[in-house]
Amino acid sequence: MRLKRMIAAVLCAACLVSALGFSAAAEGETTQADNSKPYLVLGADLNADQLATVLDLLGVKDPANYQQNYNVSYTTNAEEYEYFGDYLDASVIGSKAYSSILLTPREKGKGISVTTHNITYCTVEMYQNALITAGVSDVDLVVAGPTNISGTAALVSAMKAYEIMTGETLSEQSVDAANNELVLTGEIGQEIGDSTKAAELIAALKNEVFANGKDVTDQEIEGTLDRICQEMGITLDDATRQEIIDLIKKIAATDFDVAALEQQAKELFNKVENVLNDLTGGDAQGFFARLWNQIVSFIQNLLQ
Repeated sequence: MRLKRMIAAVLCAACLVSALGFSAAAEGETTQADNSKPYLVLGADLNADQLATVLDLLGVKDPANYQQNYNVSYTTNAEEYEYFGDYLDASVIGSKAYSSILLTPREKGKGISVTTHNITYCTVEMYQNALITAGVSDVDLVVAGPTNISGTAALVSAMKAYEIMTGETLSEQSVDAANNELVLTGEIGQEIGDSTKAAELIAALKNEVFANGKDVTDQEIEGTLDRICQEMGITLDDATRQEIIDLIKKIAATDFDVAALEQQAKELFNKVENVLNDLTGGDAQGFFARLWNQIVSFIQNLLQ
């Protein structure tokens, strides 16, 4: 049954896709993107030394001329509070926006790749899952801070860059759900001492709950959550449990794009290969083809 749950976890993180909207660009931001250039979003409060450090960590070429070589925009601390103020304590958000990102489009169907430098609160999996929920797909994301920072601003920056890159307007409702998911997953990770397992829990729960549509009751969410927690050996306090239920209800109110499943599933499958090794006694490769066939079959049934 745990193996089945892990397959579900792979599928579900890719099945919720929608959109977001950002306020007008800050003074000096790129307003019309040149699609031949990568997308660089910088924390608005970086000083000169911090900027040099961040550009180096992001792998920016010819940093002295970055404004000419990249589509450049900025994320402010006020935007962090706008998007995370309901979910994070001020001590976590801080008073300055330092985290910065480099976003590059990937070939369609390649999924989301994330690399981080000096980010202490947000894990790779947290960024990836939240971006998928918000509607981002097929990008290479590098996140960096000048020193160890939480990295919350980077999610806002990544979605802003994606909006500029694609010319799409992403819905505020879906982004709010994504922000909520990012923060709550981090809190669950701290509570159970395992951020990766926390991400798997939320992913598996979304898939189980929405397998038959969005019309689900509180009792169905609660029962599914209890079963998955039991199977994964996770114990949650009552407050966290209720926050998860509320999150799932919020996500249920967003749009679904089932067609996005296939292009994201393989990328996400690779990220749980280590878990499969644990579950199969180190023989994940022997199961890979059969498990992937099951995933593809499941997706095809949904698309019929």
